[in-house]
Amino acid sequence: MGTFTMGSLLGDRIVGTRRGGREVWILHGALIPVLVAHVASCEWVPDFLECEPRCEDRQCGPDECGGSCGECDDRQHCIWTVDDAVCATICGDGVCTHDEDVDSCPVDCSATCGDGACTLDENPSSCPGDCPATCGDGACTHDEDTGSCPDDCPATCGDGACTPDEDPSSCPGDCPAICGDGMCTHDEDAGSCPGDCLAICGDSACTHDEVALSCPGDCPATCGDAMCTHVENASSCPGDCPAICGDDACTHDEVARSCPGDCPAICGDGMCTHDEDADSCPDDCHAICGDGVCTHDENVDFCPSDCPDTCGNVRVTSSPGSSQHPSLVWTGSGYGVAWHDERDGNDEVYFARLDLEGVKIGDDVRVTSFRESSLSPSLVWTGSEYGVAWLDNRDGNEEIYFTRLTEDGEKVGDDVRVTFSHGESHSPSLVWTGSGYGVAWNENESIYFARLMEDGVKDGDDVRVTSPLAVSSFPSLVWTGSGYGVAWQDDRDESLDIYFARLNEDGVEVGDDARVTSSEEWSQSPSLVWTGSGYGVAWHDNNGGPSEIYFARMGPCADE
Repeated sequence: MGTFTMGSLLGDRIVGTRRGGREVWILHGALIPVLVAHVASCEWVPDFLECEPRCEDRQCGPDECGGSCGECDDRQHCIWTVDDAVCATICGDGVCTHDEDVDSCPVDCSATCGDGACTLDENPSSCPGDCPATCGDGACTHDEDTGSCPDDCPATCGDGACTPDEDPSSCPGDCPAICGDGMCTHDEDAGSCPGDCLAICGDSACTHDEVALSCPGDCPATCGDAMCTHVENASSCPGDCPAICGDDACTHDEVARSCPGDCPAICGDGMCTHDEDADSCPDDCHAICGDGVCTHDENVDFCPSDCPDTCGNVRVTSSPGSSQHPSLVWTGSGYGVAWHDERDGNDEVYFARLDLEGVKIGDDVRVTSFRESSLSPSLVWTGSEYGVAWLDNRDGNEEIYFTRLTEDGEKVGDDVRVTFSHGESHSPSLVWTGSGYGVAWNENESIYFARLMEDGVKDGDDVRVTSPLAVSSFPSLVWTGSGYGVAWQDDRDESLDIYFARLNEDGVEVGDDARVTSSEEWSQSPSLVWTGSGYGVAWHDNNGGPSEIYFARMGPCADE
């Protein structure tokens, strides 16, 4: 027997569905209750329940009577709407159908280059077969370049294409240099392309408008090019450089006589030049009386015009004021002399050079230039220059100063103050030791000593030589090669006598003072020398009458 359920009547039609192998018919309509029978095994069905299939506008799906309106193939699904049912593809079902592609359904359909479809993830560069190149699409393809499509293919130096924004200067690899294009490139210069490249002295290119004279750095001198350059002269290239006396080149047509400035005199060349004479070069120069040169084979008797009598006095100074206290030294070829002079209103130290005959060479040289007096210079020759010490009261009291002079008498550096005494320092006596100076002076009635370095700066402290119990003054200092000797006048024995002492190289006294004179009168102003084996000393003495000059010799150990 069948089981009946309630359904709804819709006009005269019945719609049914199959459930669990059985058909259940449900009447659809205007909600009129009807009885629906569940029929099993061909049980009876009322006539008014006969089913009419419905497939109009349907390609697939059930016909509402237990049958089917059609089946979809494996790549489609049956899609129902209110009025119809169609077979259609579904994007996302994992199947790429004929009406789907990678653009419409990229989830189901992947892009394949060569399928004739230019998809979103393909372009003319990645798949030119599917996607033809289009200038302006942002992709630079194999058949595009900067020249044909600059929008897609920007200029790249080295890509082999010379674009409008490249030139031989910015990209010589793509754009070869062309002489006449207005650009001077790395492989052009003023020589190879003067239209593009201007000549620049110093660019290592010798151009047609440059020569060795105007630009020696670019155009080396070439002997025979008719230009006498700075590296050529009449000797190295006589064809370009004619001989010019005074150009420092002694050429084949110049000699010492015709051009002494270029050609120095050479004794033995058969020419007696201006700086040669019968004494210096007898082979070239013969003695000629009247030539102004007194040679070795001329004298005052045979040629008085060349050899005047110089045994008389030679006046050194011609000052309107008093000139006093000379200090003379021998240089090996002439003399140097220093003195103080009041020609300028107060006493200043002056210096002059003298030749072998005592004739002055050049003008006097003023050594000091202060308003106060500078007195009593002591001059020495070092072998290459002079050193001079003097007393000076520029500081308000008398102090010892020092300076150096060149062999021509020009000052070297500033004055150096040697003493810094509260009393008076005067009567300096200066010597040269071979590496520095020694200086003795009297200060506050005692004799002092100090060493100076080569530049005059004091080396060590002052050394007091004499006792303060007597008045000691006017020292005379000498250097023996290993130490010093000093003589002075001293009143320790109630009369002025000459005393002597030896000092080591540091100025420290060796042994005791030695009394040189024993006069009842005054012995003053000693002058001491070293002979190499002993000492000699001279002084003036008024022993029993007018003042006279005396002399004495002393051994190397005069104090013993």
